[in-house]
Amino acid sequence: MASNANRFPDFTFRPRNARILAIVAIILCAIGVVASVVGGVHWFGVLLWLTGAFLAYVLWVHPKVVLTDAAVAFVNPFTDVNIPWDAIINVETKYSLTVQTPTQKYGAWAAPAPGATSSLRETSRTEREYKRAEGKDKSKFTTMRPGDQTSTDSGLVANQIRARLADKAERGLLDIDKTETAVVTRRVNVLHVATLLVLIAATIVAGYLFP
Repeated sequence: MASNANRFPDFTFRPRNARILAIVAIILCAIGVVASVVGGVHWFGVLLWLTGAFLAYVLWVHPKVVLTDAAVAFVNPFTDVNIPWDAIINVETKYSLTVQTPTQKYGAWAAPAPGATSSLRETSRTEREYKRAEGKDKSKFTTMRPGDQTSTDSGLVANQIRARLADKAERGLLDIDKTETAVVTRRVNVLHVATLLVLIAATIVAGYLFP
């Protein structure tokens, strides 16, 4: 009888370089706020820099991918998507980590595929490993795209998802009869949307009233 015990611990992934970008952006925005209040408050500048800091948080700090025994969760800047394992039919890494269900594809903001420069770097690294793999199985080096490499954000998370899917399939824990009916939940982050709209509106108003 197949064991229902989860063989994988819960896994949370955040972009590797995102926090550094966020810290730099927020520091610059803080400097901008200070500059906007020195010698008299310039509300347009203050609100503009605050909007920038908020966007840095939403785009680079908040997003993550969470894998549990029940589902794959994509926490994106303005939406949260919860995808049951039974609903997953494919995992792609062309532009970002993307999970396909029978009705739709869902992308993870936190796990982008590498850009052109990173792709060239990964290709070069793979070629070096290929040359060093004398007498070993080289098939994996000829079929893996840069976005699937585990050294990339998209590849690392995709590998985790595929490993868990394979394990569940092997132990008979995936119900193919539920693939079409498994419910994917998608929730808009109302707080983030509302905060951004308020900041943008306040910035525009300040630009007219306090030029």
